[in-house]
Amino acid sequence: MDIKEKFEEFIAQYPIFEYRLLNAADVSVHERVRTICREECERYGSTWACPPAVGELPECEKKIHSYSRQSSFPVLRKYQTL
Repeated sequence: MDIKEKFEEFIAQYPIFEYRLLNAADVSVHERVRTICREECERYGSTWACPPAVGELPECEKKIHSYSRQSSFPVLRKYQTL
């Protein structure tokens, strides 16, 4: 069983409806992501994933690119209407 098959078997245990496997070398790092998070996310600073990646951007990029693959999946968010 290869790594993709193992990952798919593992992730099937959770209520995740969509995911992507990414080549880590293709992931780019931008300060604007932090700006958007800080200015627009109501959960900024309240979870382990917020803010995304801590430290200087070159340090974060080096860490990201030290992996061969990454996974990504959308998070369902409950919106409140007024």
